[in-house]
Amino acid sequence: QAEIWRCLTRPFGYEGVMRVRTSRGLRVDHYLWGSSLPGDRDVDVPGIDADGAIGVTFLHDDKIIDGSNPCVQCALLYTTAFGERRIRVLTSALIATSSMPSLYRHADLDALLNIMMRQAALATSRSTMQKLREAAVARCVTILANYRKTCAASTSAGQLILPEALKLLPLYALSLTKVGLLRAGTDVRADERAAHLAAACRMGCTSSGGFIYPRLYSLRSISEAGAAAAAAPPFPPELAETTFAAAPPAGAAGLGGFG
Repeated sequence: QAEIWRCLTRPFGYEGVMRVRTSRGLRVDHYLWGSSLPGDRDVDVPGIDADGAIGVTFLHDDKIIDGSNPCVQCALLYTTAFGERRIRVLTSALIATSSMPSLYRHADLDALLNIMMRQAALATSRSTMQKLREAAVARCVTILANYRKTCAASTSAGQLILPEALKLLPLYALSLTKVGLLRAGTDVRADERAAHLAAACRMGCTSSGGFIYPRLYSLRSISEAGAAAAAAPPFPPELAETTFAAAPPAGAAGLGGFG
């Protein structure tokens, strides 16, 4: 009921045109939405709602001074449900650095996984699922191998070294190969996989983590008396570690996310 209400009442934009601009030294590589659109261009957005997101990748094609602040700006011209023509402009200033340890220290795991998921979803029409699963694992290995080479070369060869910001990347990369989007086998029906592909191409960073690796909620904090007295139980419940060892021996738990 809550999902239907959200779908019917959330803000929606029609007849949109979007463009992303960058400072010198950066340029737009691809727009990742329902399809992969290359280059610096205006993108037609027939409709977009408040829960949708568009992924954009960039190329570093010119010298950027260390410590400078290159900027990225996104402008979306759209029509509201009331017929008003509006433009929304978002500008973000970045910090340029030549330090690889600093780059890995401030890496955004959710954004990285979101882009990996979108690229895999958009490549399903021209590649096999097996190759896409292998590509996801290979990208994870490349990222972590580069960190070891540039940031932890003096450590023992048998010691596992992971950057703090990306210490869960192997877990999420493996989980990405097992969700309905890329999972092997015939247990995922064609319509289910199509629904996963459509969801992955419009999902924001706040939702993609739970899509790739479901969250486990402990329901012990919701008492029966409290749930019965209130119109609805308090949400969100307490998060629990999603492992067999951490699963409560008694009581109830809820698993959120896609299968």
